[in-house]
Amino acid sequence: MGPELEAFRAQVRAFVAEYAPAIPPRAGVRSAENEAELRALKEWTARLFEAGYVGADWPAESGGRYDRSAEHGIVVGEELARAAVPGVQSGSILA
Repeated sequence: MGPELEAFRAQVRAFVAEYAPAIPPRAGVRSAENEAELRALKEWTARLFEAGYVGADWPAESGGRYDRSAEHGIVVGEELARAAVPGVQSGSILA
C-alpha cells in the first residue's frame, strides 16, 4: 500500500475514533434495538456520507462523493471492521 492510501487509512481511523457510536456491530443484517439506537445509526451513516467515506470509490456521476479508487473503499471497510463499529445502514442517509 502506497503512502497516499496509508495517509487515507490514518484519516479514516482518526474519524472513526472520534465519531463512531458506542453501538456494537452484529453479524448479518443489523436492526436497531430501539428508537435511540436507530437514530444513532442513522446519524453515524450520515456522518460517514458527509465525510466522503460512503461511496468513496464511486465516481461522482454514479452518486459517489469522490472519485477515489476501489482501494479507498476497501480501506474504509477495513477500518470500520477493525474498530468493531457498525457499518453503513441501508436507506438511512436520506431517511
